Amino acid sequence: MRQPDNYVGLIARYQNDETMAITSYGYVTLIDWLKISMDESTHPTVYHAPFLVEFINIEADTSGVHWTMHGVSSRGENEHGYDSTCEFDVVKRGKATPPAR
Repeated sequence: MRQPDNYVGLIARYQNDETMAITSYGYVTLIDWLKISMDESTHPTVYHAPFLVEFINIEADTSGVHWTMHGVSSRGENEHGYDSTCEFDVVKRGKATPPAR
């Protein structure tokens, strides 16, 4: 099912200093999860977007501004996740700073 919704999350990219391989992983969660939870309780038979989508070993080109990624969705109810395909438009980028020593 294709249904747009608003998510916020983190995609981390890191590079192995020895192999120079770049690995990406991350997650997104619904922005207005409280409103969605209330809607689910009043309309339990209607499709609702997943609360959380996790991405492990992202194969998409994360240097661009539009990504299509495959992840595992969760409703947050201690159930097994299900495969999901997500399309994203990057609206903000940040750079991680290493921890202070």
